[in-house]
Amino acid sequence: MARDWRWKPAKFGGASFFVDTQELQEGRRLVVHEYPGGERYDIEDMGRAATRLEITAYFVSETADTDSMALIALLELGVPQLLSIPMFGARMFRAESWRPTWGRTILNFVGLQVTFVEELPAFAPVATGLGASLLGVAGSGLGFVLGSAI
Repeated sequence: MARDWRWKPAKFGGASFFVDTQELQEGRRLVVHEYPGGERYDIEDMGRAATRLEITAYFVSETADTDSMALIALLELGVPQLLSIPMFGARMFRAESWRPTWGRTILNFVGLQVTFVEELPAFAPVATGLGASLLGVAGSGLGFVLGSAI
């Protein structure tokens, strides 16, 4: 028997909604270098691409308008929130873009197309080799200058 995710609500922060469609986009950032007059090419792997999740959220109730405005207010904050979708589980995401939709023929319905980007821990490149040595020398000199000034 198949599992039925259709009627389980999703949540973003404190807002609940239902999901009609969802599409997860994952991959790698590849740069293809093609050379004039050549029959060969090189592929440079720039690392993992940002994970994006595009969903069509919807609200169906007497309070669909205010419920959708509550979700939009959370999206507008621009801070990462826990996004829990029955199909994918719970992960931290930040809203990238959204488009509300509604029509006069479907009463008490508000749709919302949202694109999320997964929030990962901050990454700071670590200097290695000659770069690390130069940073160490510059840092020790700065410590001497600051110590003399105090």
